[in-house]
Amino acid sequence: METTKFKATFLGYGNVRLVDYHGTDASVVKAARVSYGKDIDDPEKDAKLIRYLLANKHTSPFEHVSFTFHIKCPIFVARQWMLEQGVSRELARTVLPVSLYTEFYGTVNLHNLLHFLELRLHDHAQPEIREYANQIHDKISYLFPSTFAAWKELRGIT
Repeated sequence: METTKFKATFLGYGNVRLVDYHGTDASVVKAARVSYGKDIDDPEKDAKLIRYLLANKHTSPFEHVSFTFHIKCPIFVARQWMLEQGVSRELARTVLPVSLYTEFYGTVNLHNLLHFLELRLHDHAQPEIREYANQIHDKISYLFPSTFAAWKELRGIT
C-alpha cells in the first residue's frame, strides 16, 4: 500500500511520507477488550476507553497499530531519531556525516509514536526535528481521531 498521498516536503529537501499503516482506533479498542470476549460497536464508548487507556498508561493495546514512514532528513535530525531507537551517540557519529541528507524507512507502533511526538513536539526539542514531528502528527492524527483527541486532551494540547 505505497502512497504519496501523505507526502510533505519542508526544510529544504526533507520530507516525510507515510508508506503504510496497519490498524485504526478500533484495533486499539479490540486489543483492549479481547480479554472480556466482547466486541462492542459504540464509538462513544470506544473513545472513552481509549482516553482511559492513555490516562492510565495502559499502552499495550496501542502497540497493535503500526506505521511505516519514508523519511528524508538532515543527518543531525536522523541522529536524534536514531537515538530514540537506542543507537548510541558514539555509534551514530561513526556512520553519519553531518553535512548530508539521508533517507530511511522507519516503522513504529502507535504507543511509541505517541511517545516520540510527546518528546519531539515539546518547545525544547530541536526545531528541525520538531518540524518532522509536526509533519508526522499532521499526517496521521486524522486517521486515529479518538486516540489523538484523548492524547491532546491529557497533555493540554489544543
